[in-house]
Amino acid sequence: MYYTNLIDFPNILKLSNYTIEDKNSSPYFQLIGIINHSGSSEFGHYTAECKNFIDDKWYYFNDSWVSQSKAKNEKERIKSSRALLLFYKRLPNSKLI
Repeated sequence: MYYTNLIDFPNILKLSNYTIEDKNSSPYFQLIGIINHSGSSEFGHYTAECKNFIDDKWYYFNDSWVSQSKAKNEKERIKSSRALLLFYKRLPNSKLI
């Protein structure tokens, strides 16, 4: 069975309820990459969207070409039925949300 439900995943994860408290580490994680899959469970195509930390923009990767993401805002990016893997990076304590 291949699911196509629209999933609204968080841009910022707070994991303090699931980890041991550590005053030196932030419990917040920011979304930095998404691997998407389109097609069926037997056959399909993979693409990715990743954040560039130099220019703070998102880029879309599809085979041999890269372009700036077409998502108009974060809300559009984090609602997907094609997201297969999500990558998060721990935020430093100074960037707590």
